[in-house]
Amino acid sequence: MDFLPEEFEEILNIFRGETEEIIQKLNNNLLQLENNPNNKELIVYLFRDAHSLKGAARMIGFNNIQRLAHKIEDVLGLAKESKIKLNKEILNAFYNALDLLTELIQESVRLKKEFYTDNIQKHIDTIDYLLEKYQKEYQLEESIITKRKKQTEQRKDVEFEKTANAINGLLSEAYLLIVNMNGEDASSYTETFLDIINQLIEKLKETDYYDIKAELENIKEKISFVMFSTSILTKEEVNEICERLETVVNQLNIIYKKFEILPFNIKEKIASKTETDNKKLANTDIENVDEENSIIQDFFEKIEFIKEGFNDLEKNLTQIPDLTETLQTLIEIVQKDELTNIVKKIQDILELIKNSNALPEKEIINILKQSLSSIEQIALDANNAQEDISLILQRLDITKQML
Repeated sequence: MDFLPEEFEEILNIFRGETEEIIQKLNNNLLQLENNPNNKELIVYLFRDAHSLKGAARMIGFNNIQRLAHKIEDVLGLAKESKIKLNKEILNAFYNALDLLTELIQESVRLKKEFYTDNIQKHIDTIDYLLEKYQKEYQLEESIITKRKKQTEQRKDVEFEKTANAINGLLSEAYLLIVNMNGEDASSYTETFLDIINQLIEKLKETDYYDIKAELENIKEKISFVMFSTSILTKEEVNEICERLETVVNQLNIIYKKFEILPFNIKEKIASKTETDNKKLANTDIENVDEENSIIQDFFEKIEFIKEGFNDLEKNLTQIPDLTETLQTLIEIVQKDELTNIVKKIQDILELIKNSNALPEKEIINILKQSLSSIEQIALDANNAQEDISLILQRLDITKQML
């Protein structure tokens, strides 16, 4: 671009003022970046200032200043897009390049034409060398991180597939409980229901299924409020919780499709279980189907009695004989081998506690309560609980050894 002599001198003065200000900002931000190398905002500021410096040099026709500024801008652009990590060696190269740019600008303004030195190409070559060196290292590092992340995700997916049946069993248990809370004193059910929801949240803890976890947390909050207020759920509240459980099932079925797991229909599952239980009752000459609800209610009442007894173990041991007897009743109600195995180990532990005549530690009481929750799950659906039974038994054996 051609300028008249007096115009060019004025433009040179403006150019020097603007570029000196830009270089000062670049130096200041580079200094801050040394202390906080992952600050993306600082990198964006640096990129914009390098771009402005390049533009100012191009407007006045100083091509070599433009080339060096452009090289700095390129590296900052890659850093802005997370394609390279700025380290001390690269930042030192930038500092040296800015010192040279300051010299080039001052000499070019003094001579009223662009000043050239072989150092320009040397600085460009240095930045190119560092760019190639560290970009390859960064890509390799990112590749390793991506591979590890993928392996972690695959491992989580496999673990999730293994727990899908257990999750379905817990959801069935929760749904069956909630429909029995309608419009009555829910105190005998709410603690058990809350424990089931906590188990579901725990099983989904290590996953990225935030919507499902949020829905379960909402249910937990609602039930917790009921527990500490009226202990009564209205029909509308029961319907709301049922809808939330169905939403959780729908969200899970989307994930199940990804893993090629059969979709889960909670209403069909409950209906199927009820039908199976009705047939069992008919085969034993039970004339009134209402007796099924009485059996279920009796089962959960005994569960609540045992749970309260476990809590009381922190204070005294006098209730252990009653707990042992009630546990035996559960075996008679449910009549499932896997439940019998768990109950007998719990009874053994209670006997050891009684003989020791010492109050058990809270950790042991928690293990007993967790095992009781597993009994509830087995009572509702043994197949879905099958994969966890060996772990439950192993945990109880360890507890016996501790005692």
